[in-house]
Amino acid sequence: MQTYFLPEEGGLPIWHIHGEASRPDTMILGHYYYGKLLSKLQQNVSQLIKRHKASQAKEFNLEIHSWLDYFMLGDVYIVGCGMALSELDLWWLVNCKKRNFPDRKTILFKPDIRIEERLLAEAYDVEVDRGEIGTGYREYYRRTAENLKRRMTGLSDAGAAAAEPGSAVWDENRSISREEKEDE
Repeated sequence: MQTYFLPEEGGLPIWHIHGEASRPDTMILGHYYYGKLLSKLQQNVSQLIKRHKASQAKEFNLEIHSWLDYFMLGDVYIVGCGMALSELDLWWLVNCKKRNFPDRKTILFKPDIRIEERLLAEAYDVEVDRGEIGTGYREYYRRTAENLKRRMTGLSDAGAAAAEPGSAVWDENRSISREEKEDE
């Protein structure tokens, strides 16, 4: 489902869930293509739920197939995405996540959220961090990045400031692979 790339050796994969401009055949634009995407998401979520249940029952590692698996099984921090009501696929996913994986979090960083979006977020257990734009978006995103470091690492303000930029943290309580834990 959709394309991804590794920005640098050892970097985190970046998925273009609505396609990428350099590959026009991947673009999701208009109701027809959003409908097709939603149909694919429904199929893949059903398969993921079956795979997840089987992996828990038989105690084997769940293989990640796409961004959708990460979205459903991990904590998700959304920054820079409008999450407008028209983002039907994303709202369907957070609803599905709430129903099937209720212990996983979704946090939306959006300072200018509309009342309709806030009510939908509350209904789907999406935490909204409104922050404040303050002197401009550049400052807002800098503060949001610091906030993310604190949330993801559990560090205090001073510890978050000292965290290595660009480092990624996977919460061990949310780990998908038991092998990865044993390798540490």
